[in-house]
Amino acid sequence: KLKTLRISDINMLDAGEVGRKMDQAVKKGRRYFIFQHRLADGAIHDVEVYSGPVTIKGRKLLYSIVHDITERKRAGEALRFEREQLLSLFDSMDTLVYVTDPSTNVILYVNKALENMLGRRVVGGICHREFQGLEAPCPFCTNEIILRQYPDPHHWEYHNPKLGRDFSIIDRVIK
Repeated sequence: KLKTLRISDINMLDAGEVGRKMDQAVKKGRRYFIFQHRLADGAIHDVEVYSGPVTIKGRKLLYSIVHDITERKRAGEALRFEREQLLSLFDSMDTLVYVTDPSTNVILYVNKALENMLGRRVVGGICHREFQGLEAPCPFCTNEIILRQYPDPHHWEYHNPKLGRDFSIIDRVIK
């Protein structure tokens, strides 16, 4: 949904800063910046500006492309909040939770309980190295099973000799 703004609708909250950024755009070439403006009805909006100099018929002019990004910023903030809540939920659990990329075996996430058990940060590592101490994928890796039976989970039990513990494991593919 596009909304056309007339210059008379805009009352920039920091017009001096916007003016400085526009001057820099002319002097340095293309420029990108974000500022807030207040519409005539009092609503405050976030705006991104792509701006730069252009020469037309020997005259140096300034072009600006302006987008209202208020809804995009609100959606991003809502997603960040929901992500923080979800991670907080996983981190408050005593159950061990981890997420790996099945094609690369890179560890994408571990909750606090697993991190505490391992005694170190392992996100970004390779699962068979970090969890098993192996240099090659585990011979018992369940990636093929869970990919084949998606969306159903795979239940199995395993004794981890590196940790000296027995586990009841539920593996599943998540999007």
